[in-house]
Amino acid sequence: MAEEAQRLRGSHGGGGGGGDDMGGVGRGGEEREMLIMALMLQTLMLRCCRPQVMLALVTGRQVEAYATKLFLHNQTSDVYLWNKHLSDYIHAGDRYAAVECFIDMNRSNVDCDSVTLVIALSAVTGSNDLLELGQQIHGMAMKLGFNLDVTVANSLINMYSKAGCLSFARKVFASMEELDLVSWNSMITTYAQSDLEEESVTHYLGLLSDGFRPDNYTLASVLRACSSLTSGLSLVEQIHVHALKTGIVMDN
Repeated sequence: MAEEAQRLRGSHGGGGGGGDDMGGVGRGGEEREMLIMALMLQTLMLRCCRPQVMLALVTGRQVEAYATKLFLHNQTSDVYLWNKHLSDYIHAGDRYAAVECFIDMNRSNVDCDSVTLVIALSAVTGSNDLLELGQQIHGMAMKLGFNLDVTVANSLINMYSKAGCLSFARKVFASMEELDLVSWNSMITTYAQSDLEEESVTHYLGLLSDGFRPDNYTLASVLRACSSLTSGLSLVEQIHVHALKTGIVMDN
């Protein structure tokens, strides 16, 4: 693993030598930590496919993707080092330490980037007592122009959805200039879990109209919505036919 980590670092143009200024962990150790985190998140995603864990998976995917993105940054920059520490706290499951680190970062006048915001949002998501801070991060994203970043916007949708602030999630979704499958899945799942079945189905149709291919999470959520509709059986049959035609395999 150490040799592979060193090879990967070399492929990104990294040098040899000492550890970073803030973490006290050698570069090879940092690489291994990130690889282990990515593997753990991948395992979680493979095991979990039910609608009720969909939004948790969204955050897992974002953190994993952005942890990888950290290696592409200038590894001597302040923002890289702060992002690395934020990611370490999230990996350790210590959201409050991550929040404190984020606040210290801002007090140090270090400019945030989209990576910072995604990790910070993952720290406050799922905790109603941190919702106000999440709203402040939303305001910061708007001020810096990162609210147009699709991954930051998806993180905001996830945060508001888990806090039960559906109207805010809707506003973020409606304001997005770019949508991806995660964006659509987040709203489809949120509506299904909020007993807004027709909205869930409408967004499923919107996903198809935008040319996206549903995945298992999409289907699990929309089928849950269909089960409560009067015309649900007909819709389920249509979704089933579409899944067969497109080769989508449903786990359940």
